[in-house]
Amino acid sequence: MWLGALRAVLHLAGTLAQIARDRQLLGAGEAKEIARQATAGLAAVRRARAARRGVRHDAVSVCDDPDNRA
Repeated sequence: MWLGALRAVLHLAGTLAQIARDRQLLGAGEAKEIARQATAGLAAVRRARAARRGVRHDAVSVCDDPDNRA
C-alpha cells in the first residue's frame, strides 16, 4: 500500500521534472532563434547602409536607375 503510493508520488515528481526541463529547453531554443534573427536583421541593415554609401550622388549615376523615384 505505502510502496504503491510512494511509487506514484515519485513518478509524478519525475514527470513534473521532465516537463520543467522540456520548457526550459524550449525557452532556450526560442531565445537562440530570436538572437539569430536579430543578428541577421542587423547585418541586412549594415549591407543596405553600405550600398547606400557606395552610390555616387550625381545625375549620371542615377539616370538609368529603374528605382529612381525623382
